[in-house]
Amino acid sequence: MTPDGKEPLTKIAHFLFEAGNLKRVQRSGWWLAGIRSPESVAEHSFRTAVIGYVLACLEGGSPERTASLCLFHDFAESRTSDLNPVAKRYVGPKVGCSDILTEISKSLPDSVGTPFGRLADELSKKESLEWSLAKDADLLECALQAREYECLGVSAAPTWIASMQARLTSPSAKQLLLECSAMEPSEWWRALEVANNS
Repeated sequence: MTPDGKEPLTKIAHFLFEAGNLKRVQRSGWWLAGIRSPESVAEHSFRTAVIGYVLACLEGGSPERTASLCLFHDFAESRTSDLNPVAKRYVGPKVGCSDILTEISKSLPDSVGTPFGRLADELSKKESLEWSLAKDADLLECALQAREYECLGVSAAPTWIASMQARLTSPSAKQLLLECSAMEPSEWWRALEVANNS
């Protein structure tokens, strides 16, 4: 403790800079589909958290907890990088994602480390409704990204969409994917433009 009774912020500052590293870690699976400069893990995690929040609202889960799980589901990749499915066959994690998150939680002051550790524990147990919705949000985000790439002419994208679709479990995620697959990604702003002009 510092003289004023507060916890030192050094470890929290380290944590925040580590989070920033995720802006530079690219989602390497898209390289297999021919994407030269895919989105970062941070970009993926942000939309996954938004999707998780929405799915929890639709499925009766906790939106805040689901969004938190989504936000941190790939945080360990700040240390391991993002390994695509081919790379995982040969490298594989020596330490699991939840082990890394637990290690990070123990390095933080209790006020931050304890709640972060609970998220790490929930991600590792894979039992709660919120975990299931976070998993669906992760898959749905990947499918939406594939749909965006498909509309840009990436021929491998439909295969990715079908793969994600087969793994979704919640009715809301399945329905949302059908809805999103049937429209152009730019439709949201075109609809807004029409509404503003009417």
